[in-house]
Amino acid sequence: MTKVLNMQRLQYFKPIRIDEMVGLIRCVWLDVANAQNMRTKLQVWACNLIARMTMGKNLNDISMTTKVHGLVLLEAICESLVLAGSPNLNEFLPFLKFLDIQHLERRTKELFEKIDTIFQRVIDNHRTNLGHHKSENDLIDALLSFQGDKEISLKDDNVKAILCVSNYMDFFSFLCFLHFNFMTYDGNI
Repeated sequence: MTKVLNMQRLQYFKPIRIDEMVGLIRCVWLDVANAQNMRTKLQVWACNLIARMTMGKNLNDISMTTKVHGLVLLEAICESLVLAGSPNLNEFLPFLKFLDIQHLERRTKELFEKIDTIFQRVIDNHRTNLGHHKSENDLIDALLSFQGDKEISLKDDNVKAILCVSNYMDFFSFLCFLHFNFMTYDGNI
């Protein structure tokens, strides 16, 4: 893990964090005369920041290369967090599992396929462009560099799992931050 997240790579992310913060401030400033939904702007900002550090592109760029709208990834992450927090009747009444009354199993499979497709397209895009980079730019590039390594042999499924965990944990912690810091506001921030 120290090969993936060393001090040099973390320093590489600093201009990305600054650039995304400036973009958020610019977005808020340009629309300062109107009421703004800061929760949405902060969610998009967090996803863009996380996406740029892990996948090398923001949501709009990902949508161009994967042919999937960038907000689909954001919506998929939000939906997966909702599904993960939903009480499942099948756990309490296992004999009704075959009915899938709440459609949680079906929705989870569909969501997994959607996220898996998006991540696979991003990985394939990075793989085709890997020779064009002078150095490893983001988390995917670093993980793909280990695919030929004899000690640490990563498959695409391993890379997607790491992406999934890193994106979900970062996004989930950010949502918790938003919830606890803005729960007293009525949405007109």
